[in-house]
Parts: sequence; structure tokens; C-alpha cells
Amino acid sequence: MQSPGGGYLIAGAYTGNRPLGKYYAGIRIDSRGEVLWDFDIGYQDQGRFMSGLSISDGGYILAGQHDSPRQGVEFWLVKTIPDTTHINGVILLDPAFPSQFVVGTPYPNPFNSSIQLNYSLPYLAQTSIRIYNQLGHQVAELYNGRLEAGQHTLTWDGFDSERTPVSSGIYLIRLTAGSLAKTGQMTLIR
Repeated sequence: MQSPGGGYLIAGAYTGNRPLGKYYAGIRIDSRGEVLWDFDIGYQDQGRFMSGLSISDGGYILAGQHDSPRQGVEFWLVKTIPDTTHINGVILLDPAFPSQFVVGTPYPNPFNSSIQLNYSLPYLAQTSIRIYNQLGHQVAELYNGRLEAGQHTLTWDGFDSERTPVSSGIYLIRLTAGSLAKTGQMTLIR
């Protein structure tokens, strides 16, 4: 689509050099063809941006459709930040389709009975979530398997893999999704 200030917003799907196949992208170019900003949203099944429009704050709204063999047809929206900022950024109106790997801060921290962690995956990935003590020894494995893109929450109750309560102390939680990994710290007080 032609942009109000000149240039174009190009939106669609591409098969990039990324894990799991197809990605849905938007690229904003000026009248000379220079890229001002871009974004992509990882998703592997059949889908595409179907329409878009510029809005009064200088941003854009793009509508998309995702055809999943397991879940049927899903519709989603993407709202870009205002065009005047000329930076790479997207606010997703539907958090089921995050554009990046985000791991929140474990809460409450310190904890004594259970702790919660929120995280988002940009695409389907082989995922593991493990707890380590201060010496680097694995204490528990909370998840190991393929996990869909989207927002997720997990809770750890302070028990090891054999369901024995662990002692008070500082623990690390390591979340790995494909080639992405993040580590957080938490304190257990018994």
C-alpha cells in the first residue's frame, strides 16, 4: 500500500532463512526504496496478511489469516508503531502471535511455596525449561518438548524432579526454545 508520507508499506509472507519455515513480514520503504523499518512474525503453517490500512497516529494495521490443520482458521491483527518514529517495532493486538522471545521476571521473588514465570515464543520450537542450583547442577526439568508459538505461563513449586522439596537458596531457571535461550534467577525461602 502507498504510505501517506510517500513510499510504501509492503506486507506478506516469505520463507526466510529461519527455523520452521514461513514468516509474515512488513517492510516500510521511502520514495527512494530505502528501508525505514521492518518486522516479522514467526509462524510455520499456512497464512498471510490479507489487508492493511494506515491510521491517524501514523501507524498501520494489518489483518492476517492463519490456516491450521489442527485448529482451523484463525484471524489476527498487527498494529505498527507510528511511522514518524522510523524504528523497528510492532505492538501485537493479539498476544497469541508474539514477534519475539520474551521471558518475564519470575514472581513472587523471593518465594516460599511456588513461583510463576510468563514467557512468549515467536514460533513453534523444541523447548526445555530447567531449574539449576548455584553450583550449576540441574535440580528439576519442568518441560521438555515441542511448544507452540504464543504466550505461556509455568509454575514451579520448589520440588526437584523426584518430587523432593529443595532447600532454601538461589536457583536459576533456564528456558531454551530452539536456538534461543534466557536465564532468570529466583530465591526460595523455606
